[in-house]
Amino acid sequence: MSKPVLEWEADKHAAAFKAMREAFPDTDPEDPFFTGSLEGLSDFYECIDAKVEQIHRDSAEIAGLQKMIDDYVSKKNEAIARAKARVDTIRTRLLMVMQQTGETKIKRNGYTLSVTANSKPRVLLLDESKLPDDYRRKGPPNLTLIAEALNDPERRAEVQDAATFANKNETLTLR
Repeated sequence: MSKPVLEWEADKHAAAFKAMREAFPDTDPEDPFFTGSLEGLSDFYECIDAKVEQIHRDSAEIAGLQKMIDDYVSKKNEAIARAKARVDTIRTRLLMVMQQTGETKIKRNGYTLSVTANSKPRVLLLDESKLPDDYRRKGPPNLTLIAEALNDPERRAEVQDAATFANKNETLTLR
């Protein structure tokens, strides 16, 4: 197997350096004549330049990929949170209409909906635009804070136009 170009050029450069030192023992290796001649005898510095340029390109690509992945993860998490909020809203509305009609179980092809008592109340967002900023976070509104406000008579007025409890200690089971 042959040597990679960089190592081959390094060997060539070392041999040229040794030959130049023997031919010109009194010349400083930092002298422009010496360094210029040495550069002309091998492509070592061009190989080093190419590798350093590759490091810069790869580093920029890594930074770009990391930013893209971070953006994707953030958008993915936001999309998941929005989808979960939609599911919660739909479940809550289904529960409300079942309570309104007095239905406790609906059997259909492929699923069964049941109303079950003694569950934690669910928050239903009525109008998210009326929700104060304190109850928002990046992504969907903070339902835990909204539930706490709905349960607190002193804070209820802050959120009552934007949200309510939907299930009156009942929950919807979907099978």
